[in-house]
Parts: sequence; C-alpha cells; structure tokens
Amino acid sequence: MEQEKIIEKKSDSIEQHKFDENFDIADFIDKHDLKKTTLKKNNTPKVIIIAIIAICIIIFVVLALIGMSFSNSSDSGPKLDIKGKWQQEDGTVLEITSTQLIMDSGTMNYKIVDEGEMILGSGNDSISAAYKIDDELGMLFLIIPYGDETVTLEYVRVDE
Repeated sequence: MEQEKIIEKKSDSIEQHKFDENFDIADFIDKHDLKKTTLKKNNTPKVIIIAIIAICIIIFVVLALIGMSFSNSSDSGPKLDIKGKWQQEDGTVLEITSTQLIMDSGTMNYKIVDEGEMILGSGNDSISAAYKIDDELGMLFLIIPYGDETVTLEYVRVDE
C-alpha cells in the first residue's frame, strides 16, 4: 500500500513538470518571479572605470615616449671620429690627425670649431670649410669653398 502511494506521488510530480501543448512563455514568466533571479547591478562607479582607463592611457603614452627616446639614442650609435685614414674613389689618401690633414700633395693644419665646421690653414691663409661624416656608409664629405663655388670631396674610411 505504501508503495502504491509513493508511485502515485512520483507520477503526480512528473505530471507537474510536463508542459502542456498550449505552453505560453508569458504564462511561464508570470509564474516565476524573474525579478528575484536577475543579476545584481554592478556597483562599481563609472568614475572609477574612467579613471582606470585614463591611467592606462597615460602609462601607454609615457612608455611610448620612453621607447622613442631609447630608439633615437640607439640609432645614433657610435660616432665616427674624423681622425684616421680616408680614401677617395681615385685612390687619393687623406690622413687626419688631431691637428693636421696629411695628403699626397702636402700637409695642412686644421681646427674643428663646431660640429660639422672646421678651419683649414692658419692665419690669413685660413678658410672655413664644412664636413659631414656618414656613420652608416663610413664616409667623410669635405665641403670646401673654391671661389664662388664649393667643392665636395668624398672619402671612405680606410681600415688600419
């Protein structure tokens, strides 16, 4: 007898969970209070989120600027010194010491007055000339005034 009651209760509970053919989602929603099952609202204020985003942007900009300064300093690399042996394409050799330019045709005093600028000769016979060292190519360009024009002499570093 008890076994029959248990079986009846089980079949009743199964019947309760079955949907009838006329199932309506609106009825389902009405039967279940969905307001109780909704997620709680996020209590994090929007101001904090905006502040965190702003801090991340500032950090990103600072790191980008630091990276740019490192890349600029590493690109410059070791500068070639003007002193040493240089050779033109035709084989003419120019040796530069700390005070003299020594060429096949003779010796001339010089003095560096600024980055890219030198004085050739001394006294009344001196002239101002420009120079440029291309680190990547290992080249020296001497730009010497000659009358109303300038002459550019190109030299390549000679390994000693």
